[in-house]
Amino acid sequence: MDHPHANDSLPRKKFSLIQKVSVILLSCLWLSSQAFSWGSTGHKIINQKAPMHLPADMSVWKADSLLFASHASDADNRKISGDTSFWAESERHYIDIDYYPNFHSLPQSLDSMIMLFGRSTVWNQGTLPWVIQWEVDSLTAQFRRNDTAIVRTMSDLGHYVADAHQPLHCTKNYDGQLTGNNGIHSRYESTMINAYQGSLIIQPDSVQYISSPLNYIFAFIDHSQSYVDSIMHADTYAKSVSGWSGSGSVPAAYTNALWQKVGDFTIDQFQRATVTLASLWYTAWVNSQTTMNIIAASATVGGSIVPSGTVFVPSGHDTTFAVNARTGYHLDSLTVDGLKVDSLLTYTFYGVSAPHAIQAWFSLNKDTILASSGPNGSVVPSGAVVLSYGSSQKFSFVPLPGYHVDSLFIDGVGQAPDTTYTFNNMTVSHTLAVTFAINHYTITVTSGVHGSVIPSGLIDVVYGDSATFVLHPDSSCRVDSVFLDGAYLGRDTLYTLRNITGNHTLDVRFNDGSIPLAFTVASQWNMVSVPLTMSDYSLGVLYPTANGSAFEYASGYQVAETLKNGYGYWMRFTTQQSLTLRGRERTADTFYVAEGWNMIGSISTPVPVSEIISSPPGMVTSNFFEYKDGYLEADSIRPGYGYWVKTSQAGQLMLSSSPHPQSVNRIRIVAAGENPPPPPGKGHMGTSLPANFTLSPAYPNPFNPSTTIHIELPTDSHVVLKLFNTLGQCVSTLLDESRPAGRYDVRVDASALASGVYFYRLEAGIFSQTMKIILAK
Repeated sequence: MDHPHANDSLPRKKFSLIQKVSVILLSCLWLSSQAFSWGSTGHKIINQKAPMHLPADMSVWKADSLLFASHASDADNRKISGDTSFWAESERHYIDIDYYPNFHSLPQSLDSMIMLFGRSTVWNQGTLPWVIQWEVDSLTAQFRRNDTAIVRTMSDLGHYVADAHQPLHCTKNYDGQLTGNNGIHSRYESTMINAYQGSLIIQPDSVQYISSPLNYIFAFIDHSQSYVDSIMHADTYAKSVSGWSGSGSVPAAYTNALWQKVGDFTIDQFQRATVTLASLWYTAWVNSQTTMNIIAASATVGGSIVPSGTVFVPSGHDTTFAVNARTGYHLDSLTVDGLKVDSLLTYTFYGVSAPHAIQAWFSLNKDTILASSGPNGSVVPSGAVVLSYGSSQKFSFVPLPGYHVDSLFIDGVGQAPDTTYTFNNMTVSHTLAVTFAINHYTITVTSGVHGSVIPSGLIDVVYGDSATFVLHPDSSCRVDSVFLDGAYLGRDTLYTLRNITGNHTLDVRFNDGSIPLAFTVASQWNMVSVPLTMSDYSLGVLYPTANGSAFEYASGYQVAETLKNGYGYWMRFTTQQSLTLRGRERTADTFYVAEGWNMIGSISTPVPVSEIISSPPGMVTSNFFEYKDGYLEADSIRPGYGYWVKTSQAGQLMLSSSPHPQSVNRIRIVAAGENPPPPPGKGHMGTSLPANFTLSPAYPNPFNPSTTIHIELPTDSHVVLKLFNTLGQCVSTLLDESRPAGRYDVRVDASALASGVYFYRLEAGIFSQTMKIILAK
């Protein structure tokens, strides 16, 4: 009962001469080993036990049970490797029935199967059911003429019936190769059956006359195939409980566990096989003893009639035909001997005594799609659309201009709105309803500072609407520019969008009188200033790319976090770059200067140094110096840059974009004979750097409310300077930043602190020092 596919990884159609000889030799060795396989044990049991069910009229055949058993494996012995004929012996022993789609409702006629799937496919998947039918027909003829081949045919029929009751002969997964159960074929039908053959007890039963053997054959093949999954699950279970990996000898624990799961239905399959075999013997014997009448049964496309083809019915017997419509078809009419009868799903001929013809007529089902739409659009096609079963139909939804598909319902169930919907493979009637809604659009209104737009934000409008927007600049400001969808419109304060058919953006910019001012800084140290009136003077806002702090000068360098107009500042930048400040123009400014060196700023326009005036008039100054990796004399004060100047006295310097009419007020420039102080980190009022880290006593001390702490850094360092109370609690962090080497004065403002003793500590690298100060209010 071995499946010819088992363990066969080579193509079954093409064999060289050497392969044919090799396979024949191997087949001989294989056949000699079948004494302990189902091929021997199982077939012998079924052939030997089947005669017990025969009626007394066939007593002569009941006595031949041992003879049938001895020929039970003759069919296996006739296999010839490489035989590619349609009725080759190897393909007679199985049918991979689940290879076929809808295999439970296959047409049973061999001609119909070949017409549907092709001769090669049918042969490849096995010819077992038609071989059994053939053997029954042959046995009928042999009984009729008392042929000497009766015993051989009865034995062969037993072999094929037994194969049809072995589930693994009825599936494409014959050896578990599709589910990871490789080798299950021999473990189930040989190893297990040999171990449990004593449990295969066959009970006496009665035979039945089978009026349609082929229908009967397909029914018990379907039943056998239903156990395939159970065998695969049982194999997996038996491996898990026995701990067997699947390689090497099969342990008894595995076989016992497998039998535990499949034993009951396996015994039942053996019982069924013996009764089926006896019934087919009996049917052939009855048909040989009786005058037969022919009923020609046929069906049109779309269904089947069972049994079909040429049906032989013994005289006086009844026979029933079952009509089955294929999916998508229905029985249109049934004719008997050319006359229409009631369209029933079964029809019985009673006491048949003459030839008849019965034909079933089938028609394709028709289904209807009722398509409807609301106003402001249409569906195409619309109304009642009649379609044949299995067909497809596409519907298009056409909204009027300015409208869109709002909702779509198929059989009353909402679907995602779209412009089309397709029914594929129609099997039932449907309804389609679509509604339309007017388009909504969004006008996104944005505006900058110094004004507002009414309305603003996200404005919802519908198709064809108009929308008016009023622009309100703040006091002393004006509309700078209006952009619709990125295109410049102008500077008006009122705009109306008419007949809106899409989304829009309206972007409004107001101007507070500010202008952009660009200038370039070099890598590393630069002297810069703030030449415009700004809304925010924070260092991080004005010069976000500066590397570190800004330093102003007042008898020494001090850190400035907030900048001011009129002052010059040292700043470092990592790369040369162009900077842009935006603010209001400063066309004139007055700077306070102390006696000695001062860092001054600029205004928004260049001013020649010869046009600078002073208060008191005619103040004596040095040349003005700018910094470009070293000091250079400057002939004008340019916007954005800082400058050194040394004055002979304290007073004011005044820059203006308009020359002062009285030259007597202008400064008097006299060369100072010295350079300005170097940048931070390059010495303090000299050219040398400090030799050591130094924390000097604060001055004044005691103080109220402010004092100055002097520190010196010989190298670039991260500096932490904190103020502590007598409990050791930090009350103020004065510095926590990286500083270049140099000398610095740090101002301490203790306005918010109570009178008392305090301590200040400097930490720079490994240097740390603490000193005491006294706040006396």
